[in-house]
Amino acid sequence: MRWKNVFQCELNPFCQRVLAYYYPKAKSCEDIKKTDFRPHREKIDIFAGGFPTTITAWRGNGSAENDDRRLWPDILRAVREIRLTWVVAENVLGIVNCHGSAKQIFFI
Repeated sequence: MRWKNVFQCELNPFCQRVLAYYYPKAKSCEDIKKTDFRPHREKIDIFAGGFPTTITAWRGNGSAENDDRRLWPDILRAVREIRLTWVVAENVLGIVNCHGSAKQIFFI
């Protein structure tokens, strides 16, 4: 079985070029916060991704809620809009302390 990368979201121009090189057929969505995932509804089985760990590494300090780099709400929105079967998200353990919605997915 082969995997097909349907789309990717990346703000960094260098990283965009690397992804375009390795996945030339994938749609490039620059900003996850501005991406509408509903056209992919029930057409994708697995969502894999990572997001900045710096804000979640400092467990309990409350800074994650007000940080511009906070992408978890947008990943959760993508999961809900696509209605995914599987989600693989890379982050640090501190995510369960600063993003209440993370507990809903990771610990059900």
